[in-house]
Amino acid sequence: MLKKQLQTAARDMDGKKVWVGKAAGAWAKELEGRRSRMKVLVEKLVPAVDAEIAKCPEKVTPGEARMMRMDLQGY
Repeated sequence: MLKKQLQTAARDMDGKKVWVGKAAGAWAKELEGRRSRMKVLVEKLVPAVDAEIAKCPEKVTPGEARMMRMDLQGY
């Protein structure tokens, strides 16, 4: 979702229909840099999350599920 929003904003700025001028150019350059950085981070994050998910058992007992839920809630 965030990727699409930044992509749309970058496309709109490139089209020079939403904002023009020196400040607009600087902002568009920053936007593109942030968009590129986010892409790199997400490409690293997805495999890390997938690896953690793969470590989880496919099924757990109801008691284990309750304990996991409590851990996630910070009890």
